[in-house]
Amino acid sequence: MVSRLRWWMSSTMAAVAAVGWGVGIAVVQPATEPTRIAENNDYWARDARLMLITLALCAFVWAVRGDRLLGPLGLAGAFVWLGADIALDRAGLAGTTAAVAASAVAAGAVATAWFLASRRARRPARAPLVLASAVAATVAGIGCGVQSPTDTEAALTVSGFMLGLLGVAVSLGCAYVLTPASRWSLLTVGAAAVALAVLSRLSSPGPLSLPLGILLTTLLLAVVTMRAMGARSASAWIGSVVGSLTLLVLIGMTTIMLGLFLPLGEPLTALAGSPPVNAADEDVLLTAVAVLTGLGTGGAIAKMARVAADPWPESAAT
Repeated sequence: MVSRLRWWMSSTMAAVAAVGWGVGIAVVQPATEPTRIAENNDYWARDARLMLITLALCAFVWAVRGDRLLGPLGLAGAFVWLGADIALDRAGLAGTTAAVAASAVAAGAVATAWFLASRRARRPARAPLVLASAVAATVAGIGCGVQSPTDTEAALTVSGFMLGLLGVAVSLGCAYVLTPASRWSLLTVGAAAVALAVLSRLSSPGPLSLPLGILLTTLLLAVVTMRAMGARSASAWIGSVVGSLTLLVLIGMTTIMLGLFLPLGEPLTALAGSPPVNAADEDVLLTAVAVLTGLGTGGAIAKMARVAADPWPESAAT
């Protein structure tokens, strides 16, 4: 029953991401595409789509419990999806019919992947689940506060809510596969995370949006730390929150600085045939910031969990 519930919940999250991506590429992108030299946040719609692809991949890892064979195949599928996004963006796909078609194809691909994986998922692994949960956590914290130059688009608000809530669901889904927990624990943490995501989106672009997004990501990272280590005490909760916040700040700031000095969005902008960002601004790819920060914090959490489980490995003892 639990396995079936996990399967349906993860596939539903991925299908929602697929539909959101289809609408984003064919409706939101044409409506927000700059017709002149671009500026900061002009390509927020691109980031929203790429974050949805990322969350779909994390949901797949959740579904197969970090399977060592299927995980890399899911990653390859995400890169194919990214290539399709760039190609369709460059082709200027637009219109309601195109949005329906793109959503249907993406959702169909998700359904096919889940169906095929259901027959082959046999090698669960903890580390990929920790990484996927951490990446979804950072996507939730950054995605719910996504901004545009005007911050007036209706699609911006919808995208922020979608990214925040999907990120919360996928992050908690991956985390609670690691170690079973009570239903009340999941509901309590889930309610707190949803409240933070909603408040962060509602306060954007105000000064509270970023702190609330950081608090949301910290909470989700603390949960995956607790679940990875199998800890339950109040002191463990406090330690997890402090440790997660420290990791998030250190790795997040490093990644942000890297993103500023190496504008990773420029190649995607050029490949899509879109106007470049002016020299005074930076073509920062927020998706890359979220993914790299999530991988860094998730990797550190996975390492700490391994050390906690086996503080004296055989190689060190000999």
